Amino acid sequence: MKALLTIMISFLAIAGAVETANARPIVIFDVPISIVIPDGYVDASVEKGLPENNALFLTEAIEPWEAAAEFDEAIFFYGLGLKPSTETIKQQKFDEIFRFFRKRIDAQIAAKSFDMPEASIDTDLIDSIYRVSYGNNARAIEITDDRQDSKALLIDTGFEMPGVAMYPIIEEISFIRVKDRIVIFHATRVDTSQLDQSPALDKDIRARLKMAGAEVRNGLVGVD
Repeated sequence: MKALLTIMISFLAIAGAVETANARPIVIFDVPISIVIPDGYVDASVEKGLPENNALFLTEAIEPWEAAAEFDEAIFFYGLGLKPSTETIKQQKFDEIFRFFRKRIDAQIAAKSFDMPEASIDTDLIDSIYRVSYGNNARAIEITDDRQDSKALLIDTGFEMPGVAMYPIIEEISFIRVKDRIVIFHATRVDTSQLDQSPALDKDIRARLKMAGAEVRNGLVGVD
């Protein structure tokens, strides 16, 4: 599949947030799709000048690493367009995108090369999504959603500040099919459970990240 992919990846050092609406639209190839802003996040898309085909939500609390402009705890959105075809073919392509992206992460964790098998999607598409993620430092993977039109995986990984530190990161990458569009988003948090100086209330960071991702995915597939 020669999927049309639009990604803006200069979001890693963005700080601050302004909008507090309950939802915002993202436009994927002329189709506006409403995205729920989950609890604990604010919409920074307009303030940061993102195009209409991207969105960025930041956590309300500014952590020390954010204040230092080192890492943003954020949810970053972009999308894909599927070519006109039957529902069966579109579903097959959606399933393949998720399956091969998972295999790409699995290969990284196992320190093996990833060889894309013959499929209806392009290797470049999987590589593009991978480059937006923190997959290069992945050490563990968990499937957190596996419904027909809503899939997600969570990786234990890290964000490296060269010569400074490697922050332990948890990242959930979600894929949601909305008819002939696919919304993809990366939700990242510092894994404060791995930091000795973290207060006790931050020990549930993994559960809170999963809750935020589920809230956004359910909003996109129409689940209350």
